[in-house]
Amino acid sequence: MSKVFSIFTIIEFLTFIIAIICLFKDKSLFWKLAIAYMLVTFSTEFTAVIIGRILHQHNVWLYNIYIIFENCFVSFGLYQFLKQYVNPKPLILVGSGLIFSSYCFEVFSHGFTEVFYSATNNLSAAIYVLYSLYYFYVLLKDDNFIKLKYHPQFWWVVGVLFYYFGGTIINLFDDVFRVKLSTGHWLRWYIYIILNLLLYSFWSYSFICRARQRRLLP
Repeated sequence: MSKVFSIFTIIEFLTFIIAIICLFKDKSLFWKLAIAYMLVTFSTEFTAVIIGRILHQHNVWLYNIYIIFENCFVSFGLYQFLKQYVNPKPLILVGSGLIFSSYCFEVFSHGFTEVFYSATNNLSAAIYVLYSLYYFYVLLKDDNFIKLKYHPQFWWVVGVLFYYFGGTIINLFDDVFRVKLSTGHWLRWYIYIILNLLLYSFWSYSFICRARQRRLLP
């Protein structure tokens, strides 16, 4: 049983359950998609574990497919939250175009099953960090009073910023973090556990805040 589950699948499954509990009755398209996205995320990680640990086959192709869902969901979320303050369509289209171009280049350069599309992953991470910082900038300029403690959009973007900023740092200084510890795992593996905990903790809290917000809506 321990071969089937990993720390990542457990974290993602718990977040998926929280999403169902908090967002199942939500009428907003984005928050409904959050449930579907967490299901896709958990299913991808769970399937990858089975393929890699049980069947002992390459599972990189599965993550290359998942990149599509990840970029669509995160881009859509940032678009939805930014458009409350500005017109983000040109910005999102440019970023999405760059990510799509990088993805297509890697498909034609490496095929679909040989290597993980790290260039696309790194590019999208950097773009999402910039989007997140821009969101906080326009949020701070907003004259309306917002109680950030219970603001679901804020905490969702906080999760995105922490996760993708941390991932960008790891990718830039890959040699520094590629150290094998006495436990047998690489240092970057532990860092990614922390980043996943941060991402899904903030997202789970944002789901809880959204449920609270929905109850208070007239």
